Amino acid sequence: MNLSDYLASNFPVNVLRGSLNIDWPAKLHFELAKGIYQFNADEIYNEEMFLVVSQQAMDVINEMIDEKDELFLVINVFWKSSYEKTGILTNYLTNKKVKYKATSERFPSLSEDEPAFTRISVPCRKSDIKLTKLVDAIGNEDFNNRTPRFIRTSKNRYPEVYLVNRTKDLIVYMYDDRGIEVVYKEFEMIPLKKGLW
Repeated sequence: MNLSDYLASNFPVNVLRGSLNIDWPAKLHFELAKGIYQFNADEIYNEEMFLVVSQQAMDVINEMIDEKDELFLVINVFWKSSYEKTGILTNYLTNKKVKYKATSERFPSLSEDEPAFTRISVPCRKSDIKLTKLVDAIGNEDFNNRTPRFIRTSKNRYPEVYLVNRTKDLIVYMYDDRGIEVVYKEFEMIPLKKGLW
């Protein structure tokens, strides 16, 4: 089953476009590094905050995704007119053969605020992704001189990265250093948030 078919049968609303804060009843939001500021008093990066963001995001991902779960790694990349490499498939996969399973689909602009984009999806498992590096890159979105980072596209938009868990019918989306969202197929599937800070 490809991503489009999976989403059509499990998430009929287009949940993979921007924030998952859509009108969907079955969702959780986790605030990352709550109360910790990105900079110290001398305007130097607060490394503690970035470590907490990474650890808390990985805790959520590990809670939502098991090693044997079947996933789609999904990347929305915003283009001006032609293909531009993001480096995500090359730099964030442990199994380089997985990238050859990638498919892409182009989505038109809906408005000035919703530009056209290409959605790349890769069927994979958790072990195929360098998750800590991926989480760190997402957390560094707003900090131009930190690495790792994704390549911004000509729309000056950072790629959106989703982990779609086909086994558990849920979607994990870390939008930046501030938070991570989880959308479930059905409300009854939401577990208690025990053990996640």
